Amino acid sequence: MRVLILEIPLFFLFIEGFELYLQTVQLSLAPFKDHLYWLGILGFGYVYGFSISVLTASIAGLVTINWRGIHDLYAIQLASELSPPFLFLLEGILVGIFFNRDQSSLAEAQTTVDDLTNRVTDMEGDRQRLIEANLALEKKAVSREDTVLTLYESAQKLGSLEVKEIFEHIPSLLTDYLHAESCSIYIHENHQLVLASQKNWDNDEQYPRVYDQNHPLYKLVQQKKRILSERELEGVDDSIITAPLITQEQQVYGILKIEQISFMNLHPASFQIIQMLSDWTIKALENAQSFGASKKAQVHDEETGAYTFFYFKERLQREIRLARRYNLDLSVLFVSVMNFDLMDKETQNTVLRIIYRVIEFQVRGDDIITRGDDEKYQFCLILPFTSMEGVEMGIERCTKEIVGYEFKPFKNEDDLLLLTWEVASTGDQSLFVHPVVLDIIPEDAHDRTDEMIARLLSEN
Repeated sequence: MRVLILEIPLFFLFIEGFELYLQTVQLSLAPFKDHLYWLGILGFGYVYGFSISVLTASIAGLVTINWRGIHDLYAIQLASELSPPFLFLLEGILVGIFFNRDQSSLAEAQTTVDDLTNRVTDMEGDRQRLIEANLALEKKAVSREDTVLTLYESAQKLGSLEVKEIFEHIPSLLTDYLHAESCSIYIHENHQLVLASQKNWDNDEQYPRVYDQNHPLYKLVQQKKRILSERELEGVDDSIITAPLITQEQQVYGILKIEQISFMNLHPASFQIIQMLSDWTIKALENAQSFGASKKAQVHDEETGAYTFFYFKERLQREIRLARRYNLDLSVLFVSVMNFDLMDKETQNTVLRIIYRVIEFQVRGDDIITRGDDEKYQFCLILPFTSMEGVEMGIERCTKEIVGYEFKPFKNEDDLLLLTWEVASTGDQSLFVHPVVLDIIPEDAHDRTDEMIARLLSEN
């Protein structure tokens, strides 16, 4: 609209005004006037398209016609007089056609650019969603690993509790790590499952306190001897998950029950965690009943304070079963003192105490330091959740610490205290072929619990 009202009229007024100005100085624009019109038609047509181009050409043609003398002209003169308007019109039509073609090509190119831009935007959105999904998976994996590690550390504390304290502690672990809303533990006594402890029951009468041998749950647990899901418990009991406590003799010691739990917290990892917790619970209960508080001192070496080699063998069996069952990292570090037999007895005891204190300061709280067999290894360390790389870092720290003290326990004062380190790990399978481990756990030993978990997860 602006070009019709303002720009085209101003163009022609400028030409006419410029011509009037030249006449005042006795000059004429007539030889160049048509050229200005040509340029105007070309410019307006290129900028505004076919319609404006034809309109400008038409106006230019009308302006150039001599309207006063046209009726006195012969036919041949009339044709000559009208040729500029027709040429203007022809130019306007051609310029408009070329402009529209260029505009059409430009529009197609712009459409292509817009499509590509939208595709890039969509791809960037997909990429961002993939990044967020990957971060969510990593966060979930790290959270699960942290949960298992923290649960492991908490479960190790069960070993120092009395039987009664263990019963009271287990429901708290179920609520803390599985987010169970209500849970309980029953113990097998006199052919019955008797309530030992519960948490978050609304009232004591909400669930049975005893399951006798005729109860369907008692029979089902004795028959299956594995974790039971809600689907299997339907019509048998109101609980969501029931996990048996199975002794080494494959007897049912008791059960862990989750009566209420949010659907969001019920997933395959929950079954794995409750299986791990039931295994650690039965171990803690067996240890508490077998040894008692008075036996605690007997699992420690009197000279150093480390655990005995007997405890090392017992504990290593348990940790290897857990590592195999849940596909966890586990490493064992064997430490030897070079030329240990060249020291006198008193010096040997002093050196062992020093090494124990250095190692104890460098390792984590859930790592287990034990005495060796005194023939080849002076210390054996069980390092749960530790890969070969983690052990190598710990060796480097301990070595720097011991070398820094420059101990000289030999008669020749130039001889320093030096250690040799030998690592066996599940990461490279060296743990399962180590001579000490093979002596403790024969190569043909097989734990069927991993098959039980796999079958349980496949059913759910």
